[in-house]
Amino acid sequence: MTDRERPTRHQGTPFQSAHAEGRELRLLMELSQQEAARRSASTVEAEHILLALAALPDSRGGAFLIANGLDRAALEEALVAERRHSLGSVGAPVYAEADLKAARRRHKPRWGASSRDAFDRGMRVSRGRENVSTLNLVVGALMAELGTVPRMLGLAGVDRHQILGRATVEAAKGTK
Repeated sequence: MTDRERPTRHQGTPFQSAHAEGRELRLLMELSQQEAARRSASTVEAEHILLALAALPDSRGGAFLIANGLDRAALEEALVAERRHSLGSVGAPVYAEADLKAARRRHKPRWGASSRDAFDRGMRVSRGRENVSTLNLVVGALMAELGTVPRMLGLAGVDRHQILGRATVEAAKGTK
């Protein structure tokens, strides 16, 4: 499907123009920072990007995640399981999720290593800035072999490699 044939956002599908996709990426970055801040995190990480994408069902990345069973609720549940597993593996007691929240941060979260890596990998997959979409960021986040995202998906029983393959194929369709 060419950019001209691609329906507009108002029809509930990906944006037509690169300018609109740029706005969508800026919105994603803002939502990712809000997600990290809501969780009292000092840095925005790849899991915050995925959670923010799941809140954008009209984006290519959000629609892909949701279609593959990774809606916001599923991602939240996987993240809680990862946190409990990580705390348990070092012998820390497991508390209710509400008890694990830190005090609100006063400053905007900075971009952490996993989020920067996800953006870098997404840009490489997109073959340049003019082709980048939120789906490329899904690919970038899923490509991580280490970190919270692969652990949380593994604990949730998600075949990360299978979903990564699907996302890569789908993202390649948008770069031709």
